[in-house]
Amino acid sequence: MVEFDVHNLQKIKLAVHITQAAFIVLSWVIEIIVFHKASSIDGRPGWYFGLCFLTIPALIYLTMTPRFPRTRNFANPLALAIVDVIFAVLWITAFSAQASYNSSGKCKGACGASKTVVGMGLFIWCVQSA
Repeated sequence: MVEFDVHNLQKIKLAVHITQAAFIVLSWVIEIIVFHKASSIDGRPGWYFGLCFLTIPALIYLTMTPRFPRTRNFANPLALAIVDVIFAVLWITAFSAQASYNSSGKCKGACGASKTVVGMGLFIWCVQSA
C-alpha cells in the first residue's frame, strides 16, 4: 500500500510547476516557429503566445511563496487554489484557440508545429489542473 505524506506536497507541486514552466518555454519557441512559417496570423495563436508570458508571475507566486518564511503569509491555500483554477481556465482557452486556428486552414506551412503547440498546451493545461 502506498502512503501519501502531506509534507512532500510542496516538493511535488514545485516539481510539477517546474515541468510546466519547461513545457511553456518549449511551446513558446515552437509558437515562434509557427509565426515565422504561417501565411497569416490572427489573435488565436497570439493569445497562446501572450499567455506564455502571463503565466510567469503566476508560476512564481505558486512555487515561491510557500517556500520562504517571509512570504508564507501570502501563501494562503485558497489563493493558491484560485490562481490554479484561473490559469487552468486560461490555458484551456489558449490551446483550444490554437486548435481552432489549425482547423481554419491558415497555418499553411506550419501546421505540424502548430499541432505540436496544441499538444503541449493540452499537457500544460493538465499539469495546471492537477
